[in-house]
Amino acid sequence: MNTDEFYMCYYWIQGPPGSKIEVVFVNYTENLSLDGCAYAGVEIKTLADKRHTGYRFCSSDYFGATLISTHDIVPVITYSRVYVANTVLEYRIAPGSQTEEETTVRPGTRTKKPKTTTTRTRKTTITESTPTSECEDDDVCKDLHASFCEDYVDDEDIRSLCPAKCQLC
Repeated sequence: MNTDEFYMCYYWIQGPPGSKIEVVFVNYTENLSLDGCAYAGVEIKTLADKRHTGYRFCSSDYFGATLISTHDIVPVITYSRVYVANTVLEYRIAPGSQTEEETTVRPGTRTKKPKTTTTRTRKTTITESTPTSECEDDDVCKDLHASFCEDYVDDEDIRSLCPAKCQLC
């Protein structure tokens, strides 16, 4: 793959001082899983040292996984190289924390617990050609990176999935 550039979104979940945050991995775009989540995923930093890599998810195998932070702040990073990826997380002040009243999501808004957040990591807006009966793109084409056709110029099998998008017909 010729795309080493990631498109990333950063989120900051913060609870009251002294509290802990419970984060549940609810849903993620299917068919993006790969060992190490090399192409796309969500990283949730619930460990004590936020400089280190957090827990990474990119597979439905982990739906329902619950993480409890060691502090009142949880950075969440979504990233993707190729596809549009949707992440759904639920979070709240962890039971037994100092307070269970309210959480803050930066920038700016306050929300009552529990809160469900859906995020989209999107590389670029893709304009699609109108397919004809002789030249139809596979459904996956709408979620591909705009430079997909250039990146895979030598791979006929991959380019044949999206002949209209790649202007091959």
